[in-house]
Amino acid sequence: MILAALVLVAAGGLLEALVWSRQCPIDVRVATVEPSGMVNDAGAEMLLVSLSVSNRDCVDVVFDAANGYEARSAVGDWTPVKYEFTVPRIAPGRQASVLLLAPPATSACRLRLHYQTQIWKCRVMERLGVRGRKLVAKSRLLCKLVWPDELKTMPVPSHWRQTTIEAVIPADTMSPSEPPKPTRSDLNMQPAMSKHGPSRRSPA
Repeated sequence: MILAALVLVAAGGLLEALVWSRQCPIDVRVATVEPSGMVNDAGAEMLLVSLSVSNRDCVDVVFDAANGYEARSAVGDWTPVKYEFTVPRIAPGRQASVLLLAPPATSACRLRLHYQTQIWKCRVMERLGVRGRKLVAKSRLLCKLVWPDELKTMPVPSHWRQTTIEAVIPADTMSPSEPPKPTRSDLNMQPAMSKHGPSRRSPA
């Protein structure tokens, strides 16, 4: 009777895990956009786009290295951008930041990410919760079947999935540019000031 209950608990967790694993767990949004201080070949200043990548899954997500993305111009044209970046490993319910160097006047970024999640055993154990894991621990057979090895929680060989996500840059995320600082020549051209105010010439 107890063994049958344990099997049902594990089967229920496995079924839920397999259904959820078909969904893409990744969310991407634009956090900030700032001037990068670097210019392109045309002399226009490029943008530094900070993306917030979230993991909605119950297990960790890891990403393969990316060698580029697409940027949408103000008129709606998409242009490939060669730029290498890697999204760090993200724990369940957490988020990570990614910086992109984008062309001037970019209105959106399109990313093609390759990702994979932890193996189905990790997903099952998370879905079972503390009480379910205690029940599984009472059965040597179930432990052998569904309890994951802590050192082998990712698929081997790697099983990458691809997802395409567009992150739109809202107008209010653009950080205002700082006013230019006065140069030494500008300071020299300013009228001399004394403790009593501007100096005045005595009448001729």
